[in-house]
Formats: sequence, structure tokens, C-alpha cells
Amino acid sequence: MRSMRSKTRVAVLAIVAVLIGLAVLPPILNRLQLFPVPPPGQSAEDQLSLQRQKFMSPATVIQILNPQPATTVLDLGAGYGLFTIPLAQAVGENGTVFATDIDPQALASLSEQAHRLELKNIVPVQVRAEGLDGFYRQHTFDTILVLDVIPLIRELEVFFGQLRSSLREGTGRLWVIDLRLDPDFTMLEFEALGDTGNGTLRLRSQPIIVQRLSEGSRQAISSLTAGNIPESPQKLVIDDLNRLLEDPTLWPEIRARSLPLNHREGRLRKYLLHTLDREGVLGKETATTLSPKARRALRFLNRLIIQDLLNNYQWEKAFGLDKLTWPQMIPLLKQIEVGHDCPVGFSKAGYELVQEHATLPYHRFWEYKVVR
Repeated sequence: MRSMRSKTRVAVLAIVAVLIGLAVLPPILNRLQLFPVPPPGQSAEDQLSLQRQKFMSPATVIQILNPQPATTVLDLGAGYGLFTIPLAQAVGENGTVFATDIDPQALASLSEQAHRLELKNIVPVQVRAEGLDGFYRQHTFDTILVLDVIPLIRELEVFFGQLRSSLREGTGRLWVIDLRLDPDFTMLEFEALGDTGNGTLRLRSQPIIVQRLSEGSRQAISSLTAGNIPESPQKLVIDDLNRLLEDPTLWPEIRARSLPLNHREGRLRKYLLHTLDREGVLGKETATTLSPKARRALRFLNRLIIQDLLNNYQWEKAFGLDKLTWPQMIPLLKQIEVGHDCPVGFSKAGYELVQEHATLPYHRFWEYKVVR
């Protein structure tokens, strides 16, 4: 009898240990950055894809940054150089673009691109993964671009507080661009709606979505079989889908109908559902009284559901989100928990917000200067 109790106790402890391990292991992996290979989405093919260029519009970003000829630019976390190349072309042969990254493979690829394009003003620099590398303190930069690396910097205030002395006083600008997890749908994702009618027919095959569309959208969809949807009805449909991002009744109906969703995002959905359950959202009819955290979680969850039902993953693929493992996704989820905390963090680090630019549909885009 005592032996049975002992075995039962051991079994229970083992189960508890496994559950605790599942809960704490991903954060530990993330904190230690134990990735055997560079994170997915960080290959040259992914970063320099035409799809990412279409979704990010480097030319538009460079136009806003407006780097002047013969100035010094820092592309912090440059990767394979999606923005490094146009920055180098903008500052000209008398300017310099320092492209820093922790990935030697990315920097080697960037060097090859610069050589092929005969751009001699690009200086790739490998920096250490933790804290501010000593390289930064050796230079003064007129422009610093920080693109999609904020979630990977653990001590934001410390890092950028130390970097502050490297930004030119007065005219120097720090530009921070951070991916949103809950953006609106845009025409960029739904250009395929008019592709020989396939997108239209796919939408029509999902009554759970169609029944939530406006009368105008339903009429536009039902009147077309195979052929292009005119731009105006297409925009009407997208506006309706954006309204559905804040519909708290979508998931309960998905569950009631037992509609299949992809397994790849199962753990992410569980996290979002747990967040919404804690916030008391799932039983609501409308999203008018949601907290900011609950609204972010709901928008992200519904976006995942809608793109799954429509088999439209262009947004995820454009930014490599479809290849992220759960441990690699965890740093990004801080955005759901606390929102984009860049303005607060940079203020504490000694920067003043000049302007937030509402130019990029899938990113937040801030312009800062140093407070002396």
C-alpha cells in the first residue's frame, strides 16, 4: 500500500514537473537566446523578398528619413540589408552607412551585395548579442535606423540610454520601426481577391465570415462568380473584415461549429484565448468596453482566424511570422501584454518624440531626437 502511494506521488510530481517545464522553458530559451540556427524569417530570401518590399515600402521609409548626402548612418540590426542598400545610395559616396548585426552570415551576404552594386560606403560590423557593443561609442551618427529589433533588446532603456551619446546632438535622428501584431487588413493582402475569382469564391465558402459582412459586401460577393472584383467593393469587404477584428463572438462560433484551424498556431491561439479569458472577453457581445490589452489580444486572435479561414497568409509570410517557433514568438508577445512601450522606454532613456509617422500599415514608426 505504501509502495502504491509512493509511486502515485512520484507520478504526480513528474506530471507537475513536466507542466512547469512547459511553462518556463520557452522564456528561458528566449532569455538565453539558445537558437541552434538563425531564427526563421532571417534568411536573405525572406528579408529581401519582393513581398516584404511591397509590404514595407523601403523607398517610402527612406523618403521620410531623408538622409542627407555625406552624412553618417547606422542601420542597427541591418540583417541582409533591405534598408542598408537604399540608405547607402541616399548618402552617396561621401557618406557612410554602418550596418551592424550579430549574424555573420547576414553581414557576409550584405558585403557581397555592396561589392556587386559597387557601393563602397557600406561598412558591415558584427556586434555582440548582449548589451551595447563598444563599436557604437566610437562613432557619431546623423541617422540611426532601428527596424524590427526592439523585441530582441531586453533592457531597452539601458541599451538606448548608452547609445544616446552616439547620436549627433541637435540634428541627429533615431528612427524606430516596430512590427504590429494586430494591424488592419489592407488591399496589399487581398489583391488576390480578384485573381480569377479564386479569392471571391473562397470568401463565399465561409458563411461564418459572410454572415458578419455588411449587406453591401454580401451583394458584391454574391453577384460575382469568376472575375475581378472592382476596387470599391473590394475595399468595402476589407473594411468589414477589419471590423471583424474586434468581434468577440467569432471564436465562440468557431468552437461551436468545430471548424478546423491550422495546428501551427495552436499554442499561440491558446495563449491569446487564455489572455482573453482572464480579461473576461469571450462572453461579451461587443468589444466596446475592452481594455487595451484585451483589444490587442482579440484583434490578433481574430486576424489569425480570418486569414486561416480564407487561406490568406500573405502578412505572416511577408515578415517571416509563419516560420517562428513558440520560443521565438515569445519576445513579440510583450506587445500584447503591455502594448508598444517604445515611447515610454525611449523617454526614460533620454529621447524626445518628434513625431509618430502613420505611413506603414503594418508597423509603428517613431522619430526621436536626443534630450540633452
